[in-house]
Amino acid sequence: MRHYFLRVLFCSILVVSTASTAKPVHMDIELKQLTTLVLNFYPGMGTRFTFPFLLDNDDNYVPYTNDNTNSGVFIPLKRQKGRNFFVITVPPKHVSTDKDIGNMFITVAGYQISVEMHSTNRRSDHVSDVRFLMGEKAREDLIQHAIAQRSKALEQSYKDKFDQLDAMTEQRAIAKVGMLALNEPQETNIKEEAVLELKNGDETILFVDKVIDYPGYSIYKFDIENDSSANHVAVKDAKLFLIDENSGKKIPLDFAKQIPKRVEPRGAATGVLVVDKNTIDDNKQLMLEVLTDGGSVQAVW
Repeated sequence: MRHYFLRVLFCSILVVSTASTAKPVHMDIELKQLTTLVLNFYPGMGTRFTFPFLLDNDDNYVPYTNDNTNSGVFIPLKRQKGRNFFVITVPPKHVSTDKDIGNMFITVAGYQISVEMHSTNRRSDHVSDVRFLMGEKAREDLIQHAIAQRSKALEQSYKDKFDQLDAMTEQRAIAKVGMLALNEPQETNIKEEAVLELKNGDETILFVDKVIDYPGYSIYKFDIENDSSANHVAVKDAKLFLIDENSGKKIPLDFAKQIPKRVEPRGAATGVLVVDKNTIDDNKQLMLEVLTDGGSVQAVW
């Protein structure tokens, strides 16, 4: 009987000693496209899952989702944004007979991770830390993928902003057209003509017809005539300048334009330049210059 009590006492001391010196167990898992593992969870102790990148649900560059089929037993602790880990725990008061099971399906950065979860009453079966690792090639691939995703997102963001600007510009243009429709224009004749003589004897004639004034805007209307019976005239551009009366220097003006691209033989075409009236100095001369494939022609008034 004495030997029996000594044996029981020795086993009890051994169990207490083993429990007091138990150390956390960690597991390193290399990430693959499809990663599977089975884990046991001891009540009152948590398991931390650590990744080589941040886990943010709203991060489009490293997208992350986590679906837990038995979160009533295998409870995810509240996770702070900007972290690379999360914790799953079984409540301390939970009485387990190794019958509680669940699955956790993780999708992150293109990796599919499936974790089969079991509750256990054996503390030695519990794993405290699971660390997911990446090789150098996988890490570089992820970086390049994130860069590509961010570039794509930036391009889309810029496109959306430009689309918004285009819409705003169109709305403002419509509003301005409406404003012009409410005002009677004032027309002033210019009737200025200039001729460009080509080497073959053909002529390109620029005729500045008139200016149409609205509140805030001036519209200069001009015609281009082609007296050739065989060749067309290609119109490359049109420009409007103020002429400095002292130096004769041409001062370019900002304007919007609608000009023809081509004038057929024995034909004529009309163009307009629209400028802000505030940029026009009535005391200075104006020059309208049209550039063609045969040279430039200028009218001054």
